[in-house]
Amino acid sequence: MPQPASGSDGSGAFPRIAGQSAFYLSEQLRAFSSGVRLNAIMSPVAKALSEDDISDVAAYYAGTTAPFLPLADTASAALVAQGERLAEIGNEAKGIPGCVNCHGADGAGQSPTIPYLGGQYGHYISFELKMWQRGFRNTSHPVMRLFAKRLDDQEVGALGAYYQQLA
Repeated sequence: MPQPASGSDGSGAFPRIAGQSAFYLSEQLRAFSSGVRLNAIMSPVAKALSEDDISDVAAYYAGTTAPFLPLADTASAALVAQGERLAEIGNEAKGIPGCVNCHGADGAGQSPTIPYLGGQYGHYISFELKMWQRGFRNTSHPVMRLFAKRLDDQEVGALGAYYQQLA
């Protein structure tokens, strides 16, 4: 049975977009369309959309809800706890503030510009953090890249594991 597109496909390779703000979704579609943000699937789709289409698509997904499709939970309790610490208080020694400072408590986001992370698939969060580290993601405030570059691979995985288990 096909799954709703707004809830992702359950693989963790694609983000959950149901309920993200229309402003944020529109900005991301424009970034894919212009080439500021690159993705083999989304860039050609976004380039085919008119400005009205972008507004309509963003409004549709912003107004939808979708079930949280479960992924196999392979993260250890210690990894989730490490992610929670990073999300809540950051890592002072590395100059990384807690994610809550921008993304809010439980990763709820701060509409309209900062997306929610709570319930987002861990694989997707980890992938996007890697994109910021490597300079392939330019659609957020510059501090996002700065903080992402200071995370090691275990911390990236810990943040993904923590946010994925928040529903």
